[in-house]
Amino acid sequence: MDLKKINKTVIVTIIIGLLIVRFAGDALLFIIDKSDTNVAILWKTLTTLILIIPVYILIFRGLNSKISGYSEEAEKIFFLQLNRISLLIFILFSFYLFLHFIKLKTQISNNLFALLSSEIYALYSIILSVYILFFIWLWLLNKRHRRTIFQLVILRNGLFYFVIVEVLITLFPSMNKPVVSIVSKLMAIFIAIVMLSTSRNNQWLALLPKPEKIKLLWLSLFVVLVNSYITYSIYLGNTIINVSLLGFSPGAISFVAFVLGISVIYFFRILISVLASIPTSYIIERKMRELSSLRELNKVVSDSIEMNLLLETVVRLALKSTKGLAGWIELYDKDGTTNISASQNLDEEKINILDKSSELEKIFKSLEKPLVIDSIYEDKILSKLNWSVIPTARALIAVPLHSSGDKIGVLVVLCTDEYGFDDDDVKILTAFSDNVSIAIENSRLVKDSIEKERYKQELMLARNITEKLLPQKLPSLKNYHVKAFSLPAEEVGGDYYDIVNLKNGKPCIIIADVSGKGMSAAFYMAQLKGVVMSLARESECGKELLKRINTTLYKAIDRQMYITMSAFVIDNEEGKATFARAGHMPGLFKNNGDVTEIIPRGIGVGLAPQDTFNEHIEELELQFKENDVFLLFTDGLNELKNQKQNDLGIESLVDLLKQSGNDNPIAIESKLKNLITDFSQDESQIDDITVVIVKYAKMLK
Repeated sequence: MDLKKINKTVIVTIIIGLLIVRFAGDALLFIIDKSDTNVAILWKTLTTLILIIPVYILIFRGLNSKISGYSEEAEKIFFLQLNRISLLIFILFSFYLFLHFIKLKTQISNNLFALLSSEIYALYSIILSVYILFFIWLWLLNKRHRRTIFQLVILRNGLFYFVIVEVLITLFPSMNKPVVSIVSKLMAIFIAIVMLSTSRNNQWLALLPKPEKIKLLWLSLFVVLVNSYITYSIYLGNTIINVSLLGFSPGAISFVAFVLGISVIYFFRILISVLASIPTSYIIERKMRELSSLRELNKVVSDSIEMNLLLETVVRLALKSTKGLAGWIELYDKDGTTNISASQNLDEEKINILDKSSELEKIFKSLEKPLVIDSIYEDKILSKLNWSVIPTARALIAVPLHSSGDKIGVLVVLCTDEYGFDDDDVKILTAFSDNVSIAIENSRLVKDSIEKERYKQELMLARNITEKLLPQKLPSLKNYHVKAFSLPAEEVGGDYYDIVNLKNGKPCIIIADVSGKGMSAAFYMAQLKGVVMSLARESECGKELLKRINTTLYKAIDRQMYITMSAFVIDNEEGKATFARAGHMPGLFKNNGDVTEIIPRGIGVGLAPQDTFNEHIEELELQFKENDVFLLFTDGLNELKNQKQNDLGIESLVDLLKQSGNDNPIAIESKLKNLITDFSQDESQIDDITVVIVKYAKMLK
């Protein structure tokens, strides 16, 4: 049954109802003078058992589910329950003293109010004993050892033994013989030994902070003393608590005495363990602080690449772990400049005032291993510094920071006590410096990774721009058959080709290569496409188009950028064409089986002002015959490298055209791609390759 689901109001109502019934029955038995009969004993026994069940449910439902091992939450619950038990025991003891003072024991037999008061006291004692029993049982299980379960079973059976023996003796007084008393005493000794063994697993107490140990010490001492006194009072047999329990229910005396007895043993064992661990509290607390600090630092190192946060965390945890007064981290730039990158309890201005002579900085820069100054005022150099900015500083420790084998800075911590640092301080700060080194290296690697990813994204964007700027489909031209392809490199360039119509309607094939790589080349290519589309409608020939383009772009593009271009214009359907170039690769003209490099004069777009560019531009006239081929390409083709870093060269292209026979443009494209693949031998392509193939054929095969 899930106790947590039972309504609290219902339980309280049941308890109140049972109490009313119980007290009413006891009052009736008192009035008719039947309190000592067997019927009265059975009534008291039965109603006590029934009453304890809802009380147990009300107090303890769901408590066990909150406790898990050695967690901080379990520790909080332990002290919360112990505080409650201590308060309840104090109330029990005060109640006992009060009833003893008013001599209630002598009034029970002839005073109904005294009888009910004694029963309330007895009921309170039983409920408190249930509370204590559950507490001990719960925490013995939580801090158990190999034999805990077996020993708890023995304790449970021992409790049943004492309660049953008392009930039987009450019902059958003739059973109260010396042998029973001897067996009970031996059983009590045995139970005490088992309890001592069961409660031995108290190593967790050593991990408690010293303030909590002191608190636990006083609470345990209080419980041991009070419960010992009450247990002894029960053992005497003629005290108010003994009489109250005996009159309330058979077995109540044994139950309360048993629980209070084992509680004395349990808390006595805790008391001894706490006393033994207090002298080592400082060492343990320090180790715990160090572990906590390293755990927090490792978390920051793994979760953050923010260097300022990391360094601030290092200084803060360094002070926490060493009980330092103030501290800072100074980092050294490659040019020798010192920067205060993080500080605690001492700002950069005060640090600069402290070290106006830079003597401290010189010492730190020369460090190759941790430096400990046990007494600042006994040190010849440090004592001369301006310590008025932090007059309470008495000792100093400095640990060098490294990254990739190079010293990059120093972690400095100040202490208020002379000789306040020890070897453990050096070790923990060295561990911090190692973490800083790892974090700085991680930060560098992450930044490099981010930069590479950013560059990769830039290349992808540039590639998308490039692909969208190239024509998706080439127009059909009578007697001229055009085929083009572009093979992008890993590093984006600025290759561009297109077919536009001039002012006179003549088709003009444009091929261009923007200098540079990446996004800048892609954007200039986009700008070039817009200029070409606009100026083509105002130009009569390829030469004029190139002049207009240079005039437009000369002052619009960066001085370090330029564009090489070629313009191939088809004059008529009978094979007449013109070719002009602005610093671009030569065209290869296959005419009557021979291949010639066509290299009209011209300089790159954007390199020279209008007059100089116009003076050097030249346009050549070409006359095609059937099956003649003209090849336009960018320098990515002839400069393609193999594994020996040799260039493909133009001669290889000339040979390929000579051997192409009457191949159509598709076949020539296939041969060119095979040549590229075979020559490069999987060597990375460093520049885009763009090729335009023009074949004149009235009857294309």
